[in-house]
Amino acid sequence: MKKALAKRSASHGLDRFRDEMTSLMESFFSGGPFAGFGSEQFFPPVDIIDGESELLVKCEVPGLKIEDLTISVSDKTLTIRGEKQEEKVEENGFFRRERSFGSFLRTVSLPCAVEVDSTEATMKDGVLEVTLPKSAQERAKQIKVKAR
Repeated sequence: MKKALAKRSASHGLDRFRDEMTSLMESFFSGGPFAGFGSEQFFPPVDIIDGESELLVKCEVPGLKIEDLTISVSDKTLTIRGEKQEEKVEENGFFRRERSFGSFLRTVSLPCAVEVDSTEATMKDGVLEVTLPKSAQERAKQIKVKAR
C-alpha cells in the first residue's frame, strides 16, 4: 500500500527548501529580466508518493501531448520539461485570457535513490505519472527478531 510522504528527515527539509528556491528562481528568470512580475506562466504541480518499493510522481500537464514532454532522472533528481503551445487567435482577440502557455522545467529532489533504467512514465487525462522503483539498498527490510 502506498502512502504520501509523511516522515521528514532534516535533509528532506533542505531538499524541499532547495526545490522551492529552484522553482522561484526558474519562474522569476524565465522569459526575460522581469518575467517574475505579474506574468502568468505554466508551472505544473507535482505530487510525490512514497510507496514500499517505488516512488510515484504525478504531474498535472493538461493540454500537453506526450511528444511535448521530456523526462530525465539522475542521481536523486527528476526533471520534467515541456512546452504548452499557444493557440492562434482570430482577429477579434480575447475577451478574457486566463490559461497559461509556454515552456516549463520542473526539477524535484527525490527522497531516495532509484533504479534509473527501470523508470516508466505514462500519461492519462492530462496527468503524467512517473514510476521510479527504489534501488534495492533503499527498500525497507523487515528483520525477524530471534529469541535467545
